[in-house]
Amino acid sequence: MSTPSSHGRDTDSKFDLGDHTRSENGDNPRRSRRTKGSGNGDEENLSRKEQAIRDMASGKRSMPSALKPAEPQLVQMSDVHAIVIDWLWLGHLPRGKVMVLDGDPDVGKSLVTIDFTAIVSTGSKWPDGAPCQLGKVLIMSAEDDPDDTIRPRLDAAEADSNNVLFLNEVIDPITGRPRQPSLPGDLAVIEKVVRDNGVTLLIIDVLAAYLDPDVKIFNDQSVRAALAHFHRMAAATGCCIIVLRHVKKGEVRKAIHAGGGSIGLIGAARAGFMAALDPDDEEKTRRVLVCTKMNLAPKPPAQLYKIVGSENGAPAIQWLGASKHTADDLVDPDNASDDGDAANWLRSYFEDRKWNDADATDIYAAGRKDGYSSDQLKRAKHKIGVVARKPHFHGGWVWGRKGAAEGSDTRTMHSSHSSPAPESVNLSGAPLGGFY
Repeated sequence: MSTPSSHGRDTDSKFDLGDHTRSENGDNPRRSRRTKGSGNGDEENLSRKEQAIRDMASGKRSMPSALKPAEPQLVQMSDVHAIVIDWLWLGHLPRGKVMVLDGDPDVGKSLVTIDFTAIVSTGSKWPDGAPCQLGKVLIMSAEDDPDDTIRPRLDAAEADSNNVLFLNEVIDPITGRPRQPSLPGDLAVIEKVVRDNGVTLLIIDVLAAYLDPDVKIFNDQSVRAALAHFHRMAAATGCCIIVLRHVKKGEVRKAIHAGGGSIGLIGAARAGFMAALDPDDEEKTRRVLVCTKMNLAPKPPAQLYKIVGSENGAPAIQWLGASKHTADDLVDPDNASDDGDAANWLRSYFEDRKWNDADATDIYAAGRKDGYSSDQLKRAKHKIGVVARKPHFHGGWVWGRKGAAEGSDTRTMHSSHSSPAPESVNLSGAPLGGFY
């Protein structure tokens, strides 16, 4: 039994090892008088505390709650029932999981989610032809108004607005006034909306606009702790959650690093996608939706799309089919993964012509028929020792083996004795592509 102190507190409950160090007759060493020749008092107290720790570790003495270690909660894996992933879009959007969609403000990533909304709300087919089960969608948008932007876009995408909900504000329980939702603090409110309405797709555009002020978006631990609440809600409701991010300013070499904030966000997500301009499209009208991360299945092929007009004047997405691009191609075209295939194709093209020079325009036309862009072929020619040259000042560019056709104008991109071919530039200053 514990002994009350002079202040009426239970001395055994204090986080002070001295109060747990009693002699066998119950005397408290703190109140014991030192005997003559007993040695240094500090050494005695230290030895008693060490003994107390040993006693608590062996179970001879009770341990204060503040010192008790965490208890492991083990799961025997043979008792776990394996389940199959439930896909909203097969191989792309997993139900009960959180995924990230990255992109610059001008590539139409919000429009892509509007198109997703139209597909889910009508039970239509996905861009690759996969079926979609009819469901409801909840949209949270901090950047677009529901009346003049979101509703017209839904109509342009032929969505069923009866199956689409928009969450703009919540009523603060303290002030009684409406305010913007704050996450993860208001996730309980959002979870109730998801459950009550049978929502299968939740879109948060953009995530940074809704995060609680104490969530440090560039801190890995802070972001992962916040995302844990999203994961729990997604798993509990079976809802697929898409969170949108803007990409970082400046150059990056890997697409998985391109999204704004900590890499912990894409690390915690189970799937990630990026919307970006197609680097092979000189007119800059074609876009690519490409997978940056997929933990639950093989990465699906990228999908091409462009933004088109509609009868009500709102923009809409038109899907153009699959693309060979990878995510890293979009942030750094020099990383193009299919350049090896393009190099093999170009080598075969010249072998069939006994390595005679060929007009660049003819090569581009033949390459396009087999699925290779002009930019891919330009990179491929360096891999197989082919150079571009202009035999006559007023003539077109031809490609051939390096060192051939001596005496011609052999200006090439790799020549150390001359300048590279110039690029034409439009009035905005954006390159339109080289003359070859």
